[in-house]
Amino acid sequence: MTRIILITFVCIAGLAPVKSTRAQLVQQIEKYMQDQDFQALQSFVDKVPVNLDSSIRAYWYPFRQSTSLGWTGTLIVEESRQDPVKDYVSYVTSYQMDIIAMGKVIVYSRLVHKKYLNDTSADFSYKLLKTVINQNGLSKFKASFQQEYGANINLSQLFIDSIFYGDTCLSNDSKTLQRKQVESMVARKDRKGLYRLLQSPLTEIQFYGVSGFYQLKQQGLALSEKELLLIRHILQKKGTLKTCSRHHFTFLKNIEEIASAFRF
Repeated sequence: MTRIILITFVCIAGLAPVKSTRAQLVQQIEKYMQDQDFQALQSFVDKVPVNLDSSIRAYWYPFRQSTSLGWTGTLIVEESRQDPVKDYVSYVTSYQMDIIAMGKVIVYSRLVHKKYLNDTSADFSYKLLKTVINQNGLSKFKASFQQEYGANINLSQLFIDSIFYGDTCLSNDSKTLQRKQVESMVARKDRKGLYRLLQSPLTEIQFYGVSGFYQLKQQGLALSEKELLLIRHILQKKGTLKTCSRHHFTFLKNIEEIASAFRF
């Protein structure tokens, strides 16, 4: 069976003093895009160290199954440059590449440069550098999602990195927007609204939907076979989920760990 893999790729390289290294790194990434070679990209990732003392780090954030044929994730690659005067200061330059791959073939890739205002600023903007599309492969990916979730997929929704699964994400116990929406749907017994969450391309949103249906089940509401089928399909996913809590703003958890809290 053909396997589809969806990845968001983030690469961080050193600033001005290492322009040649940065250029070589970008060229290497663009070659993976042009060759549509996922196996070569994964080989590159496997060779990059992840320890904190390394000038280059690479790790998935997150990486998970998106459909029975596909995986979604964010690959972070960080290359730092130490300030020549202040040895306690380091600088980075970031690139983000969104990817959909089918088996060994990358069928969609989009590379953007994350540009900070200056070395010390937290403000940034994105500049599109390159997009490569395999139309036939991308169509197959979209068809697989539609078949499993009964909804058309919007590619931009696959790469949202600002949503985390949890009750709160701040120390002041402020509930997440998605948790507030789910609580409102449960209070209204809005099963259609919760079902739309199950159909989201984003796994974090899907689990918000699962949690809402679980609350309805605990209240004694009998769920339909259609609802249960999609819920159980989501609970069987593998990989990691972006989560947050009162004590941690953002961290990864295994999907199996979160899924184990629900019994349908």
